[in-house]
Amino acid sequence: MSYSENTIICSTEIPTEILEKTCLKLIVLNQDDEFVNIADSVAQQEPMGFDRCVVWIKDFNFALIKDQLPDLLANQNNIAAFSISTINKVAWIISTTDPVNGPRIDRAFIEAGKNQFNK
Repeated sequence: MSYSENTIICSTEIPTEILEKTCLKLIVLNQDDEFVNIADSVAQQEPMGFDRCVVWIKDFNFALIKDQLPDLLANQNNIAAFSISTINKVAWIISTTDPVNGPRIDRAFIEAGKNQFNK
């Protein structure tokens, strides 16, 4: 499946050049193509004036990601995806038990755009 320019597919960890971008990011650890398809569609919207991107980490190494984002919860077992702010603060976690839909993914981006995560 092809995605927009808003979606990056990588392995093991978040690419440094993505962390350096001033945009809202949804980091997807879920292996579900449909999840990424919905996230890509939502990322193409910019309702708060922030660019959005989706980073799909297919073969993630949670220890490496935790080193990149120290405020991420220690237990990755229930994390399908999480959003981070423009300055890489973890804002919202989507659990593996949460329904996969556009509003939930949009909420993750909205939370990451809040002032408390961007200062």
